[in-house]
Amino acid sequence: MRFELDRLPSDPVLLQRMLREMAEVLEQERAALNAAKAVVTTQSLTIEKLEHRLARLLRVQFGRSSEKMDIAQLRLMFDEIDTPVAANDDAGSPGEVRQPAPRKAGVRAPIPEHVPRQVVEHRPETCSPGCTGQQTQIGEDVTEVLDYIPARFRVIRHMRPRIACRVCEQIRQAPAIDLPLPRVMASSALLAHLMVSRFVDHVPWNRQSVILRRQGIDIDRDVMSRWARKLAWLMAPLGERLLAYILEAPKIHGDDTPVTLLGNGNGSAIARFWVYLRHGWSSGDMEPPAVAYR
Repeated sequence: MRFELDRLPSDPVLLQRMLREMAEVLEQERAALNAAKAVVTTQSLTIEKLEHRLARLLRVQFGRSSEKMDIAQLRLMFDEIDTPVAANDDAGSPGEVRQPAPRKAGVRAPIPEHVPRQVVEHRPETCSPGCTGQQTQIGEDVTEVLDYIPARFRVIRHMRPRIACRVCEQIRQAPAIDLPLPRVMASSALLAHLMVSRFVDHVPWNRQSVILRRQGIDIDRDVMSRWARKLAWLMAPLGERLLAYILEAPKIHGDDTPVTLLGNGNGSAIARFWVYLRHGWSSGDMEPPAVAYR
């Protein structure tokens, strides 16, 4: 809104109305300017982030081997969600030194509720040796400490008494128990623990043998290896069904990974892992993901 100073009206009412209109226009222009500054600030931050990401990619492509990243780091970088940064309208001048934000104190995560609790009550001593007053509890302080109970071995003795009947002249006895591996004195729980430790926690057989020996149980690593081969034969139908489920997917990911296999002596050989993965959430296949190794 433009005004010619030599043509301003002399009526005070008209002048007040013109001033109010000018004030409204100035307020609108000020709001538009602040919004434009916020957009510029957000775009500047986005450009800075993209330049930083481009520099990282250039280091990955052309940098030294010590500066390169693996594929997992690249996925984390590209999977980041760009959240818009709100511009601060009350930001100070460029030369103003900003005070660092106060550091938040760490919050200790509570112990999960599903962990069993054992209550240990610590009663205080009497206030004085000869006091006979009535003691009243007015409150309590609770301190929870996470404890660990080491795993223990036990022997389960399956008794099958033979019962004779003089009238029927028969001898009855319950059938023998069905063990996972015939003629192997190991329960399914022990076998599952050994297999999970080996193939999920990646604890070698010889290290497991040392751990068991500290608890007074002597199981050689060759014995555990034979148990693993027998269990693999028992679980082969489950593995075939898992592979069939993966092959039913409209899209399958595969990989051929060579690994070094140590021999019985000092030599080594190249073994291979064939991996088949079903994970098609990005392409519309919402079935549970699965992976199989060959």
